Amino acid sequence: MVPRLLRCLFLVVPTEGSFLVHGKAMPSLQTTYLVPVLCICACNWLQGPYFYDIYKSKYSAEDQDRGVRTVYAVGYCSSMVSSFFAGVLTDRFGRMRGCLVCCLLYFLSCLSVHCDQIEFIYIGRMLGGVASTLFHTAFEAWLNSAAAPEEVKLAVERQTFLGGVVAICAGGVATSAVKYMGPLAPFDVSALFSAVAFVCIFCLWNENYGMLQAQEGGANVSSGMFSRGKCATYCQPSLVCLALAQVTFEGVMHAFIMVWSPAAKEAAGHSGHAAISPGLIFSMFMASIMAGTQVFSFLSSQLGFQPRYILVGVYAVGAACLSASSYFFDRQLVLIGCFAGFELCCGAYFPGIALCRSSLIPNSIRASVTSLYRVPQNFIVIMLIVYGGELGYKSRLQFCGLSLVLGAISVLMLARSSVDRKHKAD
Repeated sequence: MVPRLLRCLFLVVPTEGSFLVHGKAMPSLQTTYLVPVLCICACNWLQGPYFYDIYKSKYSAEDQDRGVRTVYAVGYCSSMVSSFFAGVLTDRFGRMRGCLVCCLLYFLSCLSVHCDQIEFIYIGRMLGGVASTLFHTAFEAWLNSAAAPEEVKLAVERQTFLGGVVAICAGGVATSAVKYMGPLAPFDVSALFSAVAFVCIFCLWNENYGMLQAQEGGANVSSGMFSRGKCATYCQPSLVCLALAQVTFEGVMHAFIMVWSPAAKEAAGHSGHAAISPGLIFSMFMASIMAGTQVFSFLSSQLGFQPRYILVGVYAVGAACLSASSYFFDRQLVLIGCFAGFELCCGAYFPGIALCRSSLIPNSIRASVTSLYRVPQNFIVIMLIVYGGELGYKSRLQFCGLSLVLGAISVLMLARSSVDRKHKAD
């Protein structure tokens, strides 16, 4: 893993001529794409662990639990609602502009925690929800238009791998920031990273679009693209399978985020051993994600497996790990091992699903369709926030395992589909 890390870090250093945008030589793809993307990843990881404490401090003691759940729900509702139009507007007005708006919204969201009024906290979470939608749609859409398929594959693999490195480093940076600058410092550092990403995108990127203004004019362009996006999503069997596969895995992933820490503590109590530090477990998870990326790279590059076939195994192993974890609540180490196995599957999932989207979604509506995929995903998360507390940890893990079985069936149908078209130049 260390040689892989050094190689990825070396490839982030600017080199000339390895990347073309509209026929012009640009710095390397690793510089122009990965640097701002990893800055936004750092922005998310820096502030994520401190959301709960900051939001809790805005409420009285008796309203803290309900208030924090409300704030989280506001963020996911904002992300869900924005998924209906963010991708459409990104395809219409430009992917680079969408990425710049994402950075700006993250910046404002980070600054909102300095306000004591709860209304500004809600506004900050709404801005963060829209930014999250843009981060998961505009960046990928820009990359697929600006780079060749081989470069896209390398970029998404390195993004996942280096994202684990960023997450581990962000934990240390956030801890030091709180120690020397106060509890709001992680949000200030996050705002700085979003500003750096904004500058990098503004200076290094060229704009690209989905459906160009020359194709359709006037106020009907956005509605037309939205209609095409809906048609592509619900009418093509391959995209329906892709949507179901993404929604099941990422819905399970969000449910797992809410479960793993309290479940590990409960398992420690049942086993009679001292609880393992959550920070150590988190580092183990990030290392597992990095290992999963290497597994995907080996299977796809060295053995020649198609991403969709790799994903069938990823879903199956993930389902087995989460289902098995529900039966080992009296064995802390075995439980954490199952969780680490699921995180390894996450490391292989992200580049795999990104490459499936790259090959199946038409470029003209790429951001629109990808954005629409996030609507049911965010709805699932909202339901988990509102009603998930009524289920025990074991039941939730079993439900996650069954959901991944459904996802595995969807990916298997996708893998067997005869539709294997490229829409890079439609």
